Amino acid sequence: MIADHKAVIQDSRILIVDDKTSNILVMQRILQQEGYQNVCSTTDPREVIDQLRVFRPDLIVLDLMMPKVDGYSVIVQLRGWIPDDEYLPILVVTADASRTARQKALTLGANDFITKPVDATDVILRVHNLLQTQRLYRQISHQNKGLIEQVLVARRHLEEAQVEIAQLEEEPSSAARRIASVRGKLAEAVASIERLVEPLEPPMQVADSLDGEAAIPQ
Repeated sequence: MIADHKAVIQDSRILIVDDKTSNILVMQRILQQEGYQNVCSTTDPREVIDQLRVFRPDLIVLDLMMPKVDGYSVIVQLRGWIPDDEYLPILVVTADASRTARQKALTLGANDFITKPVDATDVILRVHNLLQTQRLYRQISHQNKGLIEQVLVARRHLEEAQVEIAQLEEEPSSAARRIASVRGKLAEAVASIERLVEPLEPPMQVADSLDGEAAIPQ
């Protein structure tokens, strides 16, 4: 878990969106003291989509009360741009501590919500939770793609074997020399299917970031 914690810090890209430079500086200092170095920021929420394309953040830290475009609108825009098969967490950091603001932000698609003035420990715990969750999501997505490839391979072997069997039925005289070929294709298909049911590694334990009760591995 220590190595994984370090990897999350070293590899993650974080985008901070807040119209006040002072708030950005506070958040940057908290993150950098923890070891996060790939941190980008903007005071103009209209630039978020461009930053999404160019910077490709793993986490967005977003203020709500901003001029021109508020945080709610940014969440809606982001959810329209993020593909369904990707997980890009949004951490809302706002001075609006009302239950209405929290419910609205989470309903629109934010993944967690904390209020200003921020507590450094709280920020680090929630940031780590969201980034670790994203890392797990990517691992599972990668595993799923591998399983799909194995399924396609197994299906191809089975289809080839079915063709061979049909030809054997039509040409009994050639059966002896083609049985080995059919057996080989069936064996390959069975091997591919067996790989699909091999037990996967246990998933990382990721606490619910909305509860804010997870601990960073020591």
